[in-house]
Amino acid sequence: MKIYKIVLFLTAISQIVFTTLTSFSGGSNFNELQITPAGYTFAIWAAITAFSSVYAFWHLFFDKHNYSKQFYLLLSFVYVCFTLWLLAAEREILPLTLVIFIAMYISLLTIFKEAAKEFSKNIWTKVFLQGGLGMYLAWSS
Repeated sequence: MKIYKIVLFLTAISQIVFTTLTSFSGGSNFNELQITPAGYTFAIWAAITAFSSVYAFWHLFFDKHNYSKQFYLLLSFVYVCFTLWLLAAEREILPLTLVIFIAMYISLLTIFKEAAKEFSKNIWTKVFLQGGLGMYLAWSS
C-alpha cells in the first residue's frame, strides 16, 4: 500500500505545482455563460488543494490506516483531472472542462463513500480528508 500512498502524495502536490504553472486565474472569455462561476469563486481551490496536500503528506508519513486500492487510484485520478481541467480551462475548451468535471464528480462520489465509512476521531482525517473531499465534491457538483 505504500506505493499507493506515494502516488497519492505526488498527485496531491502536483495540483499546487500545476496551479502555479498555468495562467488560468478563474476568469475567461466564456464567463458570460451561466455555468461558469465568477472568477473570485475559484479561490476555494486554494483550500481544496491545500487540504488535499496536507492530508496526503500526513497519510504517507504518519497514518498507519490504509484504504482500498480503488480509493487511492480514484483519488489520484481526481488530482490528475484537476490539472487537466486547468489546462482545458486555460485554453477555454468548455466541453472538455465539463467532461473532466463529470469524471471527477463520479470518482469523488465513490471516494467519499469510503472515506465517510471511516469513523475516525483523528482530526487529520476528519478535517483534511473528509473536509477536503467534501469541498471537492461540492464544487464539482
